[in-house]
Amino acid sequence: MKKIVFLLLLVARLTIGYGQNDESISMDLAQFYDKEISIPIPAGLQRIDKIILINAFLQQQYTVSIEEEVIVPPPLSLIGEIDMDLKTEKASCPEISNSWNQVTELLNSTDVDKTEMEISGSIKTLKAVWEQYKDDCSDPAITGAVLEILNGPHREVALPVPLKIESGKNYKIIISRGDVKWICKLNGRKKGSWEFSYGFLFSPKGFEPSRYYLNQTDAESYIITPQRGYKAVDLRFTPMVFYNYFFESKRNKNWNHSFNGGIGYNTESAFVSLGYGGTYNHNIGFSTGIVFYEQEQLMGHYHAGKVLTTNLEPNQLHEKAFFRPNFYVAFMLRLGKNPFEKTEE
Repeated sequence: MKKIVFLLLLVARLTIGYGQNDESISMDLAQFYDKEISIPIPAGLQRIDKIILINAFLQQQYTVSIEEEVIVPPPLSLIGEIDMDLKTEKASCPEISNSWNQVTELLNSTDVDKTEMEISGSIKTLKAVWEQYKDDCSDPAITGAVLEILNGPHREVALPVPLKIESGKNYKIIISRGDVKWICKLNGRKKGSWEFSYGFLFSPKGFEPSRYYLNQTDAESYIITPQRGYKAVDLRFTPMVFYNYFFESKRNKNWNHSFNGGIGYNTESAFVSLGYGGTYNHNIGFSTGIVFYEQEQLMGHYHAGKVLTTNLEPNQLHEKAFFRPNFYVAFMLRLGKNPFEKTEE
């Protein structure tokens, strides 16, 4: 479910400058004019304090919205007023001055048919004129103003409360001016990932239901008698595959621990496990928990000590109990190929 925050950029203070710190997102409106782009969240970006609109009109209204999947950040706002006068009384450096005035006139245009690409183009023209005539221009006011524009005109949107970048979320910044729309999708960092490993599961036979046999007492009498029971150290072996989930923030640690699930099969039954374990450098690990598999138990209408007149086979005395629980311990290996796969010679 997506949440949306809307921001309406009204007449606001213009900042002409350059650069981007680690708490801002810069969007050049001329580069992806009326398009949608998708980029990863910049490395190290933990929050967004402001959005920088490059090659934006000064006197026209832009609407910005940010979408995220879980929470709604506070509404964005821009404080201040436009205070921009790019006129000069001096006519020195006429070529540079004329080109500069054309740029500033376009920046302050209210014509909705103008495009941000025209702003970018006019700045490129100003740069070419500047490179041609800068050695002949000694007016510091003209020089300073031109360099500010060449560094990239932009509008900064300061957020009242920083938007914290959280793992497991994507963020979409939507900017519109009239019918023109820009969409920049910031692909979030994944919260964690599942890792696949092979394992060897051991469950104690001593916790399985007891098995019975018929002890013949005379020619036509048989008594249901328990077999010698298994001990807890008598283990049942099953090859397994396990899935462990690790958080990205902890992946660089030598030891990681997590809940895990496993599936396996031996010659008697399918096995399903749920447990908790740890891995060392993601390749060697252990797990313990509960495993479910088919186990045989005495049929319900029989009991120990009951006397029968017919000799029965073991499969006539027992029935399979569907997926009874048992404890397990397992050793896990993260391998490049299936160790249980049979190879043809």
